[in-house]
Amino acid sequence: MITAIEQWLEQLSTLTTIYLAVLALVAIGIVDRLAPTEAAFLLFYLVPIFFITWRFDNPWGYVAGLGSVIVWGLSEYLGSSTHIWVAVWNLLVAFGLFFTYAALIGSLRETLLNQRTLNRKLEEALAEVKTLSGLLPICAWCKRIRDEDGHWHQMEEYIHAHADVSITHGICPDCKAKARR
Repeated sequence: MITAIEQWLEQLSTLTTIYLAVLALVAIGIVDRLAPTEAAFLLFYLVPIFFITWRFDNPWGYVAGLGSVIVWGLSEYLGSSTHIWVAVWNLLVAFGLFFTYAALIGSLRETLLNQRTLNRKLEEALAEVKTLSGLLPICAWCKRIRDEDGHWHQMEEYIHAHADVSITHGICPDCKAKARR
């Protein structure tokens, strides 16, 4: 789901993304103001913070959090008879919540991007690794190797093509001793 949201956000221009976030924030504030005071709308203010933070990273998420606090505070306390210290305390708590949320979303985004980079590097490394596995049909007489298509190849040629190694020749001590006889 995150990937779908991310792809959708990447298609939007910077200005369109900001416009939609501000529009969503204002709509949430209006609905919150018109709703009964017992109805809690605080969580809905996290939506624009998520989109802005995911698209632009932490600093813009903090700005979105501040905007959400302002809209939420206006909606909550406009025309209210709540004591000023209660209102200030609630605004500070809301700002702390929104700031923490933006930080967590930014951290999640960064972790996901790092994971994607590491996965891409791992896939590239795995693509470069050539390994031989399974049964390898080899002629008992001439030591040539049969490939998947039934063609016979010199052992050195086959190993070089399938194991990304170069082969050099030498004589082991046992064969050297036999050659001297």
